[in-house]
Amino acid sequence: MRDFLDKIGGPRDSYHAIVSSGAACQAALTSGRWGDRFFYLGPERDRHMLEGVGLERFPETDASAILCTGLVDEYSESPEDYAEQFQGLLALGLPLLCANPDIIVDRGHQRFWCAGALAKLYGEMGGEVVYFGKPHAPIYDRAFEVLEEVSGRKIPAERVLAIGDGPATDVKGGCDYGLDTIFVTGGLALGELGEDAEHPDATLLETYLAQHGLAPRYAMGRLR
Repeated sequence: MRDFLDKIGGPRDSYHAIVSSGAACQAALTSGRWGDRFFYLGPERDRHMLEGVGLERFPETDASAILCTGLVDEYSESPEDYAEQFQGLLALGLPLLCANPDIIVDRGHQRFWCAGALAKLYGEMGGEVVYFGKPHAPIYDRAFEVLEEVSGRKIPAERVLAIGDGPATDVKGGCDYGLDTIFVTGGLALGELGEDAEHPDATLLETYLAQHGLAPRYAMGRLR
């Protein structure tokens, strides 16, 4: 994650520590709870999720669980392309560990499907899914632990601001955890809240949040 922030120009003096869903997932991989024989589903660039903690990839018939980090080819595939493969994995009774609950992500002007979309489909087909990351509480618990470590004191939740553009992950997670939350409307919701990303239409925004069952404290068009 630090390398990624460097790549997009995020200055290192803008943060003290990073808590990621990937790191939380890696800790779970080595816990023994789901065995140690994982069938890997994701792009080649994320193989380090297993190799970085000393684990190898196994064929699905020899695996104890699935590690899903995303689509194998995010440029040409969609979640529906995996339905047939999932039928076979379901028949084997394999739980799926989702390293990133995001459904979609924007990179520049391109939008891509994420691991969360595959996990959602697997769950809808009847499979067991374990999520690491937002909006689930354990990643926030871990964030507060790290916050205490770097600050040397407990930081009350009312002093923490959650920021994000993902309604099902960033915003839902912050709201569910009881944090003041900013919904960045010019991200994943771009185009649904009026033509001006910097000034979302108030009526459209209210309707959008109601449809998603969300009540963030603030909204803004973009980070600045």
